[in-house]
Amino acid sequence: MTQKKQNLSTKKQKEDAILNKVLIWFGCALVLELILFWVNQWFPISLLQALTAVVPILAVIAMIYYLYQFEFFFITLVSVTGILGLWQFRLTAGGNSASLGLACLVLTLILIISSLAFLIFLQCNSGSIHIQSKTIRLVRSNTSYVLPDITCGLSALALLGGLFFGSSIAYYIIFAIVAWLFIMAVYYTVKMM
Repeated sequence: MTQKKQNLSTKKQKEDAILNKVLIWFGCALVLELILFWVNQWFPISLLQALTAVVPILAVIAMIYYLYQFEFFFITLVSVTGILGLWQFRLTAGGNSASLGLACLVLTLILIISSLAFLIFLQCNSGSIHIQSKTIRLVRSNTSYVLPDITCGLSALALLGGLFFGSSIAYYIIFAIVAWLFIMAVYYTVKMM
């Protein structure tokens, strides 16, 4: 019986440590967000405006990294990358910066294809990489790669859809990616229980 209590105590300590890390991330993100908001009031710079959106996104991604499985973390990264690429394409599609929007969309597509290649590499090597004589395990050996693979494919198709059909369709494709991400969040949250 004491062994079981020790295991529960150890598990509780690990969960508390993870929760503390998440709270520190959110605290730092909140402080940085307030500083950026204050600086933006006095010096309105577009980079600072972009950072005010990026900081909360990074805080949520950090929370997902600490709380969820690798699969959902990877799905979130790929989905957010696709959303940001389509959003930037949509904002810069008309006028003088159309080539910038197109370049951003192509770069995002390259990032997602590279992510898929990295995922396939991990799958072939049981979630570990070999550097010289060392083996570094990046993910558990029983990781399921099906949904992250599907997410990479759907994100690549979404980016191609935005590329071929234009910025007005890209706006609606963003909602499709958000819906997919929401479905995955529900699935992995239920899976944790």
